[in-house]
Amino acid sequence: MPLDYISRRVASRTHIAQIEALRRAEGTANAVEREIRAASKRATAAAIAAGSTLDTRGVRSAVEGLWREVAQIMLRRFEAMASWSHQQAANALVETVPRNWWKILIPSLPSKVKEATVLPAGGMVPPDFPPRTGIAAPAPDEGDPCNPLLPPPPGFICVGGLLVQIQDEPIRAGKLTGKQRDKLVKELIFPPLSPERTSQIVFSPDSQGQSWVQRLQALSRQVTQPEALASQIIQGISSGENVQQLTQRIGGQFDLAASSARRIARTEAKRVSLQAQADSFESIGPLLIGYQHNAQLDQNTRPDHAARNGKIYYLEPTAGQDSVDEMIIPPGKSPEPNCRCWASPVLAPPEEIKSDPRLAADFANAAGEEIPDPTVYDRWFQTADDGARMDAVGVRRYKAMKDVYADTGQRPEWVDFVDPEGNLMSVTALKNETPQQRAERRYKAYELFRDREEAIQTIRNVGFVM
Repeated sequence: MPLDYISRRVASRTHIAQIEALRRAEGTANAVEREIRAASKRATAAAIAAGSTLDTRGVRSAVEGLWREVAQIMLRRFEAMASWSHQQAANALVETVPRNWWKILIPSLPSKVKEATVLPAGGMVPPDFPPRTGIAAPAPDEGDPCNPLLPPPPGFICVGGLLVQIQDEPIRAGKLTGKQRDKLVKELIFPPLSPERTSQIVFSPDSQGQSWVQRLQALSRQVTQPEALASQIIQGISSGENVQQLTQRIGGQFDLAASSARRIARTEAKRVSLQAQADSFESIGPLLIGYQHNAQLDQNTRPDHAARNGKIYYLEPTAGQDSVDEMIIPPGKSPEPNCRCWASPVLAPPEEIKSDPRLAADFANAAGEEIPDPTVYDRWFQTADDGARMDAVGVRRYKAMKDVYADTGQRPEWVDFVDPEGNLMSVTALKNETPQQRAERRYKAYELFRDREEAIQTIRNVGFVM
């Protein structure tokens, strides 16, 4: 099925989050490298201080705790990354999924919804009434426990294991403002990751069955081992090497350690981010029907990853459809080293809405291609820095448009990079168009943005395009 407006908008939101996630992953890699460089300096200073005594105890002391410190840095940052990514994904869904979808969805997820009502007086849950032959069951009250074997009584829904009267349930009754409703939806469906789940995400093994801790331990046995460094120092001093040569000799092994540890830190931070996102996406139950693979399309993208861009993988595939199990990134598999791909959820409306042909309309663009929602990028692009902008459109595209505006000093906008259907244009096309062609293209793109924004607002309010 072509992506509808809702899935496109969430895809755009996840792309923007992906740009920030990559920056955070790079920050983790930088922190790891700084710690290793610091250990290198400590070891070098200890070796120089030992002089001709060949005493390597100072070197051992300088590096013995290195990998423990590196692991602690990665752990703290991975936990923060999991929490951040989970909430970013939740925000994207809460702020995008139509309001009346939540009204239908919330009562259908009793196992995922925490208690949202006040318990009866005294804070005690009423006991279950044993069945009595010939005696009518007592009338239900709000706050009574739900019977998992029976549907809720007429006039009630089950929220968080407790009965709630439909007319009093604030989301269904429409008694909340937009912000109040979004806040409640987030509390009900997207509670923060538990410490246990965070730990599972952070320490889950890769496709080879190894966790990042195990890979880090293996790395520590190969490089910057105290014994190996001591041997290098002894050889250097025995050969009469000067301070510069000795520093270079030791630094070489730390360079290898830093490079390998950076790759582990960057890849694992990305995996943690994607898996935490997937946890948020899975919280919406029947609304989630699959994931779309998105690749960062530039000269550094692996060809087989670029070929998957836009491909949809289904949770319950039918004939001719690909399964989520075939994905090469979370929630399918752990990403390959330095992979920058990400997954966005593919959504379908609740059954109650799908049963109405008018509500189930697809909103594909004329070419039938899966494109993100340009209005999301347009607003974000206005405040993003140049680095984030280049991450979004590609370095060559951004530089090409900056060259176009070099004389005026104008900062490129998102509309400068897309065609009238919202697709990113090629670098060649951007360079070759005339000023008049550019002006006409920008005008048509603005029209698309306006029409798309109006459609999104309608969907957001009523669940479909009028």
